Amino acid sequence: MTKTTPLDWYAEAIPFDELLQIARSHIDQCNARSRPEVYQCALQVVRQKLCPCAASEAQLVNALVDEFLRTGQR
Repeated sequence: MTKTTPLDWYAEAIPFDELLQIARSHIDQCNARSRPEVYQCALQVVRQKLCPCAASEAQLVNALVDEFLRTGQR
């Protein structure tokens, strides 16, 4: 478990910072503009990079989206 992510329960099979970097790259390639578009791109990353048995795909995707939008990096 990690304390550096918005999800304290997230066991870092892939460290959250690394997953966020992968998501940022993918979101930029998607040319996502709105939160729903960013969400769909982040969802693709979670589904491609994590085990489909992840405890809560939606919470993890929301954390990636929130952090991407919070930092304003495009």
